[in-house]
Amino acid sequence: MGKAKHFDVREFVPKDVYDRFGEQSWQFVSDNIVKLFDFVYDFFTDYYKAKDLTVDHVSVLINNWHLGGQFEHRGLRTVGYINSQVAQGIKTAMLSQHVGGSTNASDFNIIIAYKSGRRLTVNSDEVWNVIFEHQKEFMAAGLTTLEDKSITKGWTHADCRFTGTDSLYIVKP
Repeated sequence: MGKAKHFDVREFVPKDVYDRFGEQSWQFVSDNIVKLFDFVYDFFTDYYKAKDLTVDHVSVLINNWHLGGQFEHRGLRTVGYINSQVAQGIKTAMLSQHVGGSTNASDFNIIIAYKSGRRLTVNSDEVWNVIFEHQKEFMAAGLTTLEDKSITKGWTHADCRFTGTDSLYIVKP
């Protein structure tokens, strides 16, 4: 599989996976999620640039641990991570699309970068609504599933699982 146009592999995998496999960590990221998130980047950049000429570009924030940020498990989640969550009494979806040999899901935020240097994180409800309004385009890019926005306050969950339907599947884990 080719690499993503807009993403570094570390944005999809946790530090322990990258430390062990380096650039070969792409093997743990599904082609579908890479194609989808390249589309997400392009779509939201075009969408917000069309609304406001002062927009320079859009960032799609998945994991940022490699830049000193707080997010590490928004793409692939290892069994060790899931077990640590369970041991701490934190509710986690054992059959999540984040878990397994290849991540098929990512949680993300959209950040608008303005030409002035100002940055704005888009409200997750707005991101969800825009995706839902343009679901045919997102589905053509591989999106099949969103997590219910009442659960994902502060981020958006998207995945590419098989659903057998011709509309977005909304999950409430």
